[in-house]
Formats: sequence, C-alpha cells, structure tokens
Amino acid sequence: MIFAAYIFALVARPQGMLTASVKVLPKRVAVSPQLFGAFFEEVNHAGEGGLHAELVQNRTFADVDESGLPRFWKQSSPAKVKKQEIANHTYATLEIPAHGYIENSGYWGIPAYKKTRLNVAMSANCEDSLKISLRKPNGESIGGATLTPGTDWQLGGVPFSAKEEVPNASVRIENLSDKPAEIRYFSLTPADAAEDTFRGDLFSLVHEMRPGFIRFPGGCYVEGNNIVNAFRWKTALYAGMEREGHVNDNWGYWSTDGLGLYEYLVLCERTGAKPMFVTNCGISHHQVVPMDELQPWVDDALDALEFANGSENTQWGAVRAGMGHPAPFHMNLIEIGNENGLWDGFGGTNPQYTERYHVFYDAIKAKYPDVVCIANAKVDRDTDVIDEHYYNAPSFFWTNQNRYDSYPRTGPKIYVGEYAVTQDCGTGNLKAALAEAAFMTGMERNGDIVRMSSYAPLFVRVEDRHWNPDAIVFNGSQSYGTPSYYVQKLFANNRVDEAYSAKVEAAPDPNPVGAGVGVGTWKTQAEYEHLSLRTNNQNILLKDGARTGAWKVEGDALAQSDTQENRTALYLSTKPAGDSTIRVRARKTGGDEGFLLLFRVKDSKNFMWWNVGGWGNHQNALEKTVNGSKFEVGQQVPYSVENNRWYDLRVETKGNHISCYIDNKLVQEGDDTSPTSFAANIGRVKKSGDVIVKLVNGSESARKVTLDLRGMKVGPTATFTILTSAGLEDENSFAQPKRIAPGTSKRSGVSAYFDQICPPRSLVILRIKGK
Repeated sequence: MIFAAYIFALVARPQGMLTASVKVLPKRVAVSPQLFGAFFEEVNHAGEGGLHAELVQNRTFADVDESGLPRFWKQSSPAKVKKQEIANHTYATLEIPAHGYIENSGYWGIPAYKKTRLNVAMSANCEDSLKISLRKPNGESIGGATLTPGTDWQLGGVPFSAKEEVPNASVRIENLSDKPAEIRYFSLTPADAAEDTFRGDLFSLVHEMRPGFIRFPGGCYVEGNNIVNAFRWKTALYAGMEREGHVNDNWGYWSTDGLGLYEYLVLCERTGAKPMFVTNCGISHHQVVPMDELQPWVDDALDALEFANGSENTQWGAVRAGMGHPAPFHMNLIEIGNENGLWDGFGGTNPQYTERYHVFYDAIKAKYPDVVCIANAKVDRDTDVIDEHYYNAPSFFWTNQNRYDSYPRTGPKIYVGEYAVTQDCGTGNLKAALAEAAFMTGMERNGDIVRMSSYAPLFVRVEDRHWNPDAIVFNGSQSYGTPSYYVQKLFANNRVDEAYSAKVEAAPDPNPVGAGVGVGTWKTQAEYEHLSLRTNNQNILLKDGARTGAWKVEGDALAQSDTQENRTALYLSTKPAGDSTIRVRARKTGGDEGFLLLFRVKDSKNFMWWNVGGWGNHQNALEKTVNGSKFEVGQQVPYSVENNRWYDLRVETKGNHISCYIDNKLVQEGDDTSPTSFAANIGRVKKSGDVIVKLVNGSESARKVTLDLRGMKVGPTATFTILTSAGLEDENSFAQPKRIAPGTSKRSGVSAYFDQICPPRSLVILRIKGK
C-alpha cells in the first residue's frame, strides 16, 4: 500500500504531463541470452579487499617496500623479507623473533562480529605454538586461537570468532617460543564466505544480477602500464600460498592473484554466467612485444582454453581437475587484448594490434573453431565480434538510444563491453541510470547485431575509488547497489527472446533556452574583445555574470591566463531568447586548444557553445549542455587555431538553426535540438508467451504512454515494476542502501490497446501475461 500510494502521489499532478505513443510493428529479431552481462576488473580494490574473501592484506609477504620490509605488516622487531626456493617455487618468508609478533589490519580494518567465525590458514616453521588474536585499535584482544604448525612448513588452520563487534580490528600473530619462527603464508577468511572464496554479500549482489556472462579480469588490469605487470594466469594457480602476486601498476596496488582464472571460472559457474576471458595480446599501455617474441602470449591463450575446457587427459585440463574441478567449464568466449589499437599508440597502434590479433585469431580458430573471438578495435579482415566502449554524459546515451538501428548487418557482431554515464552522475545517481536504461533499450531492440553488453566497472571499495561511478559500492562490512546496478538487474531479470520494432512518438522535453552569451577556454590562454549580442534587430545590453578562472581586463580585451579546463565568463540578458547574432574578436596566446563562444545561456548548467579548435586544436564542434549534461549538435569539422592571431567569430541563430562564421566565412552549421528523454522497447518470452514492455521516462514530468500491442497475444494482467525517486540527483548510500530500488505490484486493465502512466524520473517494466 505504501508503494502504491507513493506512485499515486508522483502521478496525481496532471498539469504538465507529457505524452507518448508506442505501437508494436511486425518486425522482430532474436535476442541473445548473453545480451546483459557483467564486467569484473581488478580496479577500486574490487577483488583485493572485496569480492575475494581474504581479510589479510599481503598474505604471502611478497609486497615489500624499498627497504625489503613487508607492506601492511606491523612488527614488534622489524625484519626484512627473504626469498626461499622450494620445489622450483620462490616463497617470501618473514621471521618473527622469540616472543615477538607481527600484525595486520587488513584492508582498512578487519571487520569482526560475534556471529561470524573466521578461518585461519597458515604455513609456518616454529618450535612452539603461535597465538592468533583479533585486536581493537587500542591493542585489546577480542578473541583468538592457538596454532602449532610444527617445523616442516605444514599448512595449519583453526577457526575462531570475536567476543566483540569491531569494524576495524587487526589480527596479531605472536611467537610463544624462545626461538625465532618463520612464516611464509597467513590467510584469514570469514567462515560464511561462499566456499571460502567469495565474500558472501558481494557474491549475492552479482548472483542476483543474473548476468548472461562475466568478462574478466579486466580491463586495463590485463595490460598493465608495463608488460612485466600484465596479468599472467599461469602464476595464479594452485593453492593461495603458491601465488606470489604482482604489481597492479595500472590501479596502484598489489594483486595477490587470489582471484585467478580458476576462481573466475568458478564465479561464472556459480552465478550461471558464461565465462569471457580477456587475454593479453602482447601489448601493455606503454610497450609492445615484438612479433618474434609473441608465441608465449599466444600459447597462454590456447592453454587457458585448454585449462577451462580440456579433458583430464590434457596437460592443463589435468591441472584444473587437480584443483578440484574435473568437469570442463565450457568457456567459448575470449577477448584478444583490451582497448588496444585505439589511442594513438597508448596500448599500441591499430596496425600493431591488427597484426597481433590475426596471429591469435588464426591460432585459436585452428584449435578451437567454435570459440568466439572478440576484437577491441576494427581490424582489416572479418572477426567474430567487435568490442565498443562508451563513457559519456547522460545526454549522449539518450541521443544514442537508436545508435544501432542503422548499423550494417553484414559485418561482425557487436559487444558493448564497457559503458556508463560518467558525467553529471554524482557517485551513481538516478539520472545516470535512466540514461543507461534508454541506451539499453536500443541494444535490446537491435539484438541481432548487439549480442553482448556489460556495464563497467562492477565494484568500488569506497576507500579506494579510482573510477567513478560503479555498479556496486562496499566497505569492509556493508554493500549496496547503485541505481545503475538495479537497471542492470531489472533488464537481465526481464530478458526477452525476441525484440520487436516499434513506432515511438514522444512529446519533446521543454528546451531550456536562455538569451545570455559568454566566452571561455579549455586548457588555453586567450583574449576576447567587442563581445556583442543583437536580437530582433536590437543591440542587447549585457549584464556581467559568473566567471571561473583567471580573467582580467587588459585595455579593451578580457584576458584569461588560467590553463585549466572549462574556464568561462558569462553575460546574462533579461530579454527573451529569439533569433540573434553573437560576435566577438578572439586571440589565442597559449595553451592546448582554441576558443569557446557561449550563446543561448540560461544559467551555468544550460547553454550552448561553439568549440573552436577543440580536441587538441584539431576540431570545431557545436555542443549543448542541458541540466549539466553536454552533447554534440551536428558534426565536427576540422580546424586549428593559430597563436597570436585575431579571429572574428560570429554565431547566428534563426529558430533552431545555427550558423557559425570565422572571418565572415561560414564554417559550420547545426540545429538546436534536445534529446527527448523517453525510450521504449517491446519484447516477448517464447516459453511463457509473456510480453515485456520497458518504458524509460527521464523527464521531470509524468508521461502518459499509449501502448498499441495489437497483433500480440496479451492477457488482462501484468506485473508492474518501477525504479524511481524524488530527484534525478538522488543516490543510494550505506545509510540508505535501497533509497532507489525497484518496487513491484500487480497491474490490471491491460489489453492490446491501453494507456500507461510513467511517473517522472522512472524506469517502468510491464510483464504482461501472454495468452
């Protein structure tokens, strides 16, 4: 009743209600069951101190500082780590002096709870017992156990629990002997972790997403800034103490390799997701392996497939079976590289990537012809799938919801491997989630070409937010899903087998147009003079508005000496907006780019600008910002601005049409249109016959949607699910983890032709019972 009353309150304001109509069309396409997946990368401490259940940081002592002392371990008497060769494996060992101790606070504190039992696993060499205890920050013991591992490096273990609840405890290992003890591995995990591998609450959040696949282990983590720090799956096998780990130099912390290829495959199996392994193709961010040294990297990819899929009679299938999984994992998705060949040499040039991709592709197809090979850049011959990534403003995703409608159907399929709203998104707000939902309707409608997609990244530990936003937020003991998480969950839990084309018509959102003007710079120093605005054949007196940056009046010119991004000086007008001409003289005096000429300024979050010499002084573009979200209007044109030369810039607006001039020469045109914040999709589940309608309303106004489903077999009832909140900027938090979460109720009065109210700021999903 509370949920129903809330929805009524949202829509019981008929004034200003927008309209839309959605009519199903006969054309339909098959949708892949892997369309909505998940992307795990070891970033933001997603695994280390996150999904991986290990509570101790630097459990093998392999992460040492410049003086050889183990990081994250407090010692009663400092001792350096020494290396020890045993059975062709190098171990890092640490000495604990007689009656001394070592202590570890884990990842920003070890959460200790009375009801949670903890398991110790330790490899040590000592003459007497070792005392294990949890400690408060003041040093007081709150529980522990005694362990006697012996003098032959046995791996011992013991469970224990805390006597008090302390969210930021540490674990201490005390040597009770009169002689020094040596230790080479110490692990502490919650007994309720998913089979001692995955942290329970984080695993559950992933499981509830019902991902069609999981892509792992990255991302940039696969490449490394330097090739020596690339992820190598063969060093992340066997027992935890056999995994020395490596520097995660891209994201700035040590990786224990506790999550290796085996654990990722198990994660996929337990969540019901298909595994997608990203293999390094011999390229890091800053280095490229020569072609005559590439074969070991190719072998790694082939051996990974054998490890996942081979019988127990194969070399690597036998290794998998020895780790406890004799049955194959059936991995048939492999991505060759990550974001290589895209960024002018950062991560390799396109020719370098293409040459290496061919070698991998041919080798994989020769041995495993049914494995789907995914390229992360366009290559000069056919491939199975191409991975595309999009990080942008909300307006980009609203505008591009039809991006794949006109894609060619004869080339490779598309995998949208990474996408998210990363501007005007807070730390994961409703505005971002609804824009992503609109984009997802377009991917589902074009399921014949877009076969897979995954929001990115999946996890962030709040103490180490390298990337923003993320789907799941957590600390040592709490976790919650962002609105974007719930969008992913709702789409995956309401999968369709067939997506129908539809005729969608929607009243546009109000266009926030003002009459002010302004000038600005982006990493550039410049001077402006004689800025003027003429509207309806009248010269408009401009009122000085807000400024950002280091502006100074020098004679007749307004000079900007700051070299930071987005430095503007606004001039507001009280006159109504209309057809107008904006003029200014501009001169660049230094920096990276050119000029920004602002017009139709309503306020600092709603305006247009002409970006002259943007993108490293290579392009001109018309851009519009609506409620803080920026998107391009029309096409970019090539242009570069010279230093110390005066330019006459002019923008003329007539209705929605915009004409841009440099030195009286027309160089660019565009039309001022705002993306309509409405999206819709219709699909069907073959087995049940259920018809699923997804409606996204990003407007601040409710929207009455007329649904025309004539031609489909629909019953009179539906399940009504909604994701909404009182404001687009609203977010979830540890204090309010489900402030924005789906609500579900029953909907009657459904027919082949009916009206559905979409509240403001909402994703609505109707699951209509099929006849």
